[in-house]
Amino acid sequence: MIKTKVEIITPVHIGTGENKIAFEYNYRVDSHICEHYEIKDIFLMIPSKDLLDEKFLTDLTKLKNNRSNKEIINSKIKGNVDYTKFTKNYQLNIDMQKDNYYLNKKDVAEQIKNLNTPIIPGSTIKGAIFNAIEYEILRQYFPQIKEKLKSNNSYQVKNIEDIYKMLFPFQQGNEINIINFIKIMRSCLICRDIPFKEMRLVAAERPKINDIEVSSMTLTHFETIDYGQCEIGDFIIIDRKKLKMLTSKYINEPYYIQIIKFLNYNNIQIACRNYFKAMIKEELNVNDKYQNYSLLQIDEALKKLLEIDKGCYIRIGKNTNYFFKTISYLFKTRYPDYYERNFEKIFSPVKLKKGRAHPIYDKMPITRTYYYDDNYIYYPGVIKIEFINEN
Repeated sequence: MIKTKVEIITPVHIGTGENKIAFEYNYRVDSHICEHYEIKDIFLMIPSKDLLDEKFLTDLTKLKNNRSNKEIINSKIKGNVDYTKFTKNYQLNIDMQKDNYYLNKKDVAEQIKNLNTPIIPGSTIKGAIFNAIEYEILRQYFPQIKEKLKSNNSYQVKNIEDIYKMLFPFQQGNEINIINFIKIMRSCLICRDIPFKEMRLVAAERPKINDIEVSSMTLTHFETIDYGQCEIGDFIIIDRKKLKMLTSKYINEPYYIQIIKFLNYNNIQIACRNYFKAMIKEELNVNDKYQNYSLLQIDEALKKLLEIDKGCYIRIGKNTNYFFKTISYLFKTRYPDYYERNFEKIFSPVKLKKGRAHPIYDKMPITRTYYYDDNYIYYPGVIKIEFINEN
């Protein structure tokens, strides 16, 4: 039986898309704990005369988009509520001082949870693994891909299906066949939600990579899954019965069989390791040019991430740049002319709209986000995966 060992290397945030307001938290910085409470419980503690005050109610209606109103509301509620009088929802570790100006004022991006237990969704793990597998497939076949793109300008590579259609001479030969193959192949890998026990509250900043003085945009705070935790379980499973059926169905199509071979625990680790190392080397190349990570003293930590000899690292969640979520980097480095010509149509991470600032192909990704507290600066979202044979 193969078990999966998952270790949190740096804080991970996988968000719900919702932000919580500062007054929902009570910061017990002397105990290095931050506690979250239900809004309804908090409002029940506010005296009626204050709760029904016309200006207070008006400020509440403008709370979402008005920073000054948020500060007024946060201050008013914090001054009226005794958080020890009711039960907390959950708690987070925290290493920020009381005199941190933003501590009691910043919104907090919510971490996805199950019954207040933080989780990494199985879909997140599965997406990261298959992105690494697809990158590895491209890396191995890139000379053929490049040759075909050069010989036929009509080829487009918006997704992995397009690459398969372009590259492989299918004997059964239609698009439905390709889509079915990918669908079945993905279903052979079962990834389950991974629960963890501890969360940490961190601050975040987003500097531009060409900011020598590291001037940056301050973001919301983030609930994160705390680093240093490890869980072992049946989190990543290869469905061998379904894999055998898939192999049998495509046994006469050699390209398919070559791809199916990636659905192997060892090959998954190799693909994830190769992909992660390529991305970290890109980060260090950016650092050599702009010195951003050196100034933040993250560069040495990134170099250590290249030294893994067992298992693999992957990077997940919010605040990871788009190279960690796509196959774009391979085209940028191995076929830059094609990447430049097709950036807006294929490789841009956002849909281009009239009147908005557009990404520039040779400066992508132009920003990096890091987490921090009083003790450390963190490179977000790194986890380690290791497959353990318990037989």
